[in-house]
Amino acid sequence: IIAGTFILLALILAGYFIISNVITPSKEQEKSIAVLPFQNYSEDSGQEYMSNGLTEEIINHLYKIKSFNIVVSLSTVMTYKGSNKKIPVIASELKVNYILEGTYKKIGDSVRINVHLVNPKKDGYIWQHEYDKPFSEIINIQADIALQIADQVKAFITGSERQNLQNIPTVDPEAYKLYQQGRYFWNKRTREGLLKSIDFYEKSIMKDPGYAMAYAGLADTYNILVFWDWWPA
Repeated sequence: IIAGTFILLALILAGYFIISNVITPSKEQEKSIAVLPFQNYSEDSGQEYMSNGLTEEIINHLYKIKSFNIVVSLSTVMTYKGSNKKIPVIASELKVNYILEGTYKKIGDSVRINVHLVNPKKDGYIWQHEYDKPFSEIINIQADIALQIADQVKAFITGSERQNLQNIPTVDPEAYKLYQQGRYFWNKRTREGLLKSIDFYEKSIMKDPGYAMAYAGLADTYNILVFWDWWPA
């Protein structure tokens, strides 16, 4: 009887731990991501400003989704531009669970954008896609990539966040290119770069007087020049 009682208790305890492991949900993986600098595969090396701009815009879109715990900043990911480090190493250094890498290629009036969402722990793709679209649709592509990433990692998106991401402003393509050139020089954080960015922002506004982002970039540049006492004499 005593032996049978001990065996019964052992079975009950074993069953408890087995059932607990089965019914207890696994801990949800933190939604942390780094968007590595897109590689410029265009024949024109001068398209670097667009590949950088694509990286920045996707990061900005991901920032709008509150359920992402960490979205690594542009200034940090740009330190990996041209790096030969393996994805798992970069993910470990940045302490993120997901990495997005991609390429940008300008072909006439069209663009080809390849993206790969990577699980660094398995060093394998979670999602990959190729966009072949007219250049004028590049703004839509950036927003779609952010939404696809959120869906793939099961990040919760509120109705207002989704609407915000899908609310794509209409902008003249040439004005958009000029704006991205302005951002390219603005991100250099030098006096010369900031002065060049003003020129591009002003040209962007001339092309599309209703382009709010160009006005915002211009105002931001003026503020920095004054604050850092870099205003031209």
